[in-house]
Amino acid sequence: MLRVVAYVCALLALAHGQTTNVNQCTFHSGPLPIHTYIEGCVTPPCVFPQEQDAVVNIKFRAPRAVQSMTTHVTGFLLIPIFYPLGEAAQTCNYLTNNSCPLKEGEEVQYSLNMFIEPFFPVGTSLPIELRIVDDNNNNLACLRVPIIIAPPLPPPPSTDVSQCTFHSGPLPIHTYIEGCVTPPCVFPQGQDAVVNIKFRAPRAVQSMTTHATAFLSIFPVSYPLGEAAQTCNYLTNSSCPLKEGEEVQYSLNMFIEPSIPVGTSLPIELRIVDDNNNNLVCLRVPIIIAPPVSSNMLAGPAAGV
Repeated sequence: MLRVVAYVCALLALAHGQTTNVNQCTFHSGPLPIHTYIEGCVTPPCVFPQEQDAVVNIKFRAPRAVQSMTTHVTGFLLIPIFYPLGEAAQTCNYLTNNSCPLKEGEEVQYSLNMFIEPFFPVGTSLPIELRIVDDNNNNLACLRVPIIIAPPLPPPPSTDVSQCTFHSGPLPIHTYIEGCVTPPCVFPQGQDAVVNIKFRAPRAVQSMTTHATAFLSIFPVSYPLGEAAQTCNYLTNSSCPLKEGEEVQYSLNMFIEPSIPVGTSLPIELRIVDDNNNNLVCLRVPIIIAPPVSSNMLAGPAAGV
């Protein structure tokens, strides 16, 4: 029931949409986007930690037919300073609802991941202008917003997983099995083991499936994941199909069946395959099956009387 409520709340939040209060550009020209949301920022100045991506989600309408687009960012420290975006400047590669070329009047959703370089001093406060230009260098959209540079965020927790030995495939960029940093990871019966994985698509991918294999002595046993095996349904930052090189964040909720005896200790391999059954990533980790977590433990200590 709680999952249903959380899912409905998420849908309502998406429908309502979060908005960052951005301004019209004053140095460059161009119309404001229809909608802008800088993740984590509703009321500027927006805080941009060093060594992280500032994620800017923009919706705008193409005023004319457009073959290609480029994103430019300018910071203003007394004088305008061009901020390099690298590959992220290729706007067409990061559209989330369609692709280039665009037709006149077409509504576009675009997500920019702007890496904040560590050489910017912490505490720097400045306005930036972000604009999107077409193949003739005419402005399609432009916004201005004040930002503050903050220290880097602490690194996310990670689980020390190993390369697969039975199956093949590269390790993910990052893996965190919730509640487990140093294996063996303890998996209580009757609960979901939550595995968060970040990886990069090595090629264009239409669909994906997750497989779990347990090893009882030398015998590999396929562990059924049910609906959770549909990898594309549980991406947290994007959706299928994937483009080559796209970075993907995925969360697997693997239910631990009560029929597995408490104290069972074994390695498992988790792998994600594409629509041609080619391995995209694979990891191996030892686990131990534990008794179910009681409802009292989940609820916390009772209030005193």
